[in-house]
Amino acid sequence: MTFPAIANGGTVQFTKGRFATNAFFPLGRHRLAIALGFDHPTRARLFDEHGLAPDTPWTAIPAATKYALARTLAENTPIHGGLLTRSLELIDDWDNPRIYLWPMRDSNPLPHPYVEDRNLVLLGDSCHAFLPTIGMGASLAIEDAERLGSRLGAYLRRAHPTPGHLAAAVFEPWAKQRRPVWNHLMGRARVAAARNWVAQHENPRFEAVPYVPFSPYIPARIGSAVFDAAGKLRHRLRRVQPRPR
Repeated sequence: MTFPAIANGGTVQFTKGRFATNAFFPLGRHRLAIALGFDHPTRARLFDEHGLAPDTPWTAIPAATKYALARTLAENTPIHGGLLTRSLELIDDWDNPRIYLWPMRDSNPLPHPYVEDRNLVLLGDSCHAFLPTIGMGASLAIEDAERLGSRLGAYLRRAHPTPGHLAAAVFEPWAKQRRPVWNHLMGRARVAAARNWVAQHENPRFEAVPYVPFSPYIPARIGSAVFDAAGKLRHRLRRVQPRPR
């Protein structure tokens, strides 16, 4: 089953396999990124089948085994007459850093975002790593910096900073204000992952959506809402459709 989704202002083509999902990401300038997505239990099972410990780093895996892992996933994700499998055969260097394993984990629990006795504060992914399912990582880092800058600027206009006092006067209230935002968005990202990944493999909810013509005009974070709205609209139209006499 193949369906499109909206991400980063462009259309990503997804194809669901038996235990993995393939994604084609257009990169511009006639370039295309290919991703094979699978969950952590699947990773453990695949690695075991190829004689690897579940936590084996990607860089420690021999090139031939990397190819075998990718081919196993590709063969279980049928698309365009084996196009994905043939694409893997064109790769001549499986140790290339452009071929990597990206563990999709978030910061759970959130780390402490500053050091009390030093002028050190964490922003962005170093403070709150998100699942990339709602497209909010960079935006949130910019928002964090703006909020911190406002508080820091106001403090510097009225006081000379000392390490301990700066943490209490700026970092602590900033973190207290921002932490609910981080937790809320992290929760939304987990829900999106559950809906757009688990639901694909346990309850295929995109069967009736062959094409979504809205991209690139709709932000990625509301893509799921578009799918839900389309399904609800079809259901309501069927209910109000006049019956033949």
